Amino acid sequence: MCLSKAIMMRIYLKEWRTFRGYRLKQVAALAGYTVQHLSNVENGRGGLSQEAIERLAAVLGCSVTDLMSVDPTLEATNRLIKTGTAQELAQLGSIFHSLAKIVRDYPERLPLALQAAQRLVAHSRTS
Repeated sequence: MCLSKAIMMRIYLKEWRTFRGYRLKQVAALAGYTVQHLSNVENGRGGLSQEAIERLAAVLGCSVTDLMSVDPTLEATNRLIKTGTAQELAQLGSIFHSLAKIVRDYPERLPLALQAAQRLVAHSRTS
């Protein structure tokens, strides 16, 4: 495929953006793209050129390879699971058990539970 053509493949733009704490509008402004274009990319309705992928990776502070192949929220959780103490893992299990109960008992609160889980994962990176 020619590098100037748009690449239509799964990238982890939204995951990296939220992992870094950016809003879509901020990333669009920093990378020089419209909010609509990046929204289309995040929702699988648009592609990016190689140059655009490189620019977005630079804005998000990750490598092109990571942007295209790594969900950073899962990586942070996996790192905690691999390196956490028994106490930390017990706390993590308790937290996810509580989140699962909320989702089961109050399915309309799923978006809030997901936001809470993302904040916990982000917090685990900085702790």
